[in-house]
Amino acid sequence: MKKYIRLIITLLVMLPCITTFAQDSPEFLAALIKNFDQKTTVPLSFKQDMAEALSVQEQFLAHLSRTMGKPVGYKAALTNPGAQTKFGVDTPVYGVLLEKMLVPSGSKLPVHFGTLPLMEGDLIVRVGSEDINEATSPESLLAGLDAIIPFLELPDLVFKKGTSLSGPALVAVNAGARLGVLGNVIPLTADASTMAALGKIRLEMTDSTGTVVGHGYANALMTHPIKVVEALRDHLLSQGSKLKKGDLISLGSITAMVPVRKPDTIKLTYFGIPGVETAEVTVEFVP
Repeated sequence: MKKYIRLIITLLVMLPCITTFAQDSPEFLAALIKNFDQKTTVPLSFKQDMAEALSVQEQFLAHLSRTMGKPVGYKAALTNPGAQTKFGVDTPVYGVLLEKMLVPSGSKLPVHFGTLPLMEGDLIVRVGSEDINEATSPESLLAGLDAIIPFLELPDLVFKKGTSLSGPALVAVNAGARLGVLGNVIPLTADASTMAALGKIRLEMTDSTGTVVGHGYANALMTHPIKVVEALRDHLLSQGSKLKKGDLISLGSITAMVPVRKPDTIKLTYFGIPGVETAEVTVEFVP
């Protein structure tokens, strides 16, 4: 009798998971996993709601973590009003960064690193204290960070060209996270001058000929990078999670997304990061 009672309890515990999976369009999830691994476009659109998108993302990440390693932080997307309007949302959306998604500056990567290879100038900040979860002001949020890292993100939207995209669709594919190139870790000081400087950081993306192929300012990130940190922190708290010391936060697009079409060397140059005159990230795309 005890054996059957334990079996019934186990089934009752598993039932919500089974129901969730059934509602999450397993056909889409299977296609996403297959096509992401093969670097081919997903032939299906994702039309479910945000709750189902989050569940699909969780299952997708469980698959990716087998080869890409453990979570090391978060990726914010749709951090400017224009992008939010395009995707039909009024807040940013988020993905998870895994350890092997991130490579150091100077790395060589294949041109066809993803399904639809893209690049964009970005910034990462690092959580220095879990007090950030109780921060109630921009200043206390800044005090919860200990570093800023130049970052060339290499996203991959994976959907077939022409597919109508939405906020839930982007969440389901883990906000398009594929790879990213990290610059040097630059310590942050929690003071008024640092706060002011963060919103004025300027970025240029150039190719091997010196041609500027992308540019922008950090105020494209919800008008100030610290607002992205706050939005992510609040999102995690609403989901019953918290930021942890050492977590990396990719803040979103400073430049427009630029297609990667041919072998080339790309350089990001940052102007105005507190404490340094300039900072750089480079990557070489090879055949």
